[in-house]
Amino acid sequence: MLSLKRNQQILLAEAAVYHDIGRKTDFVEPEHGVASRKIYEKKSEWNDISAFAIEYHCKSDESAKKAAEEIFENPKDALRILWILKDADALDRIRFGLPSQGSDALDVKQLRFSVSKRIVPFAKQAINQIEL
Repeated sequence: MLSLKRNQQILLAEAAVYHDIGRKTDFVEPEHGVASRKIYEKKSEWNDISAFAIEYHCKSDESAKKAAEEIFENPKDALRILWILKDADALDRIRFGLPSQGSDALDVKQLRFSVSKRIVPFAKQAINQIEL
């Protein structure tokens, strides 16, 4: 699985809580990560890795990797937190269920971790259990 140390779990949880807080709609908003990061950074205590993941979760992997290499001396931890957040965010797209994209809006090929791909059926089952 994706074994994370306690401090990494906290960074990921912070990023998960704030990553879409600056979003105005459910439509494509390429800059909502920047808005979300600004809101996150108003907290009395915030972390560079969480802030990075919040900002770059809606940008391409290539631009995120380039930015991480410029920002962090060792970008490995920041990118791992980001990749996990991006996979979780992608799994959340199942809720949209866009008919034009098959049964959901998730492109499984874009998931980064094998565990993310294995839990797609569980994510679908979970969303089907929610009464909207």
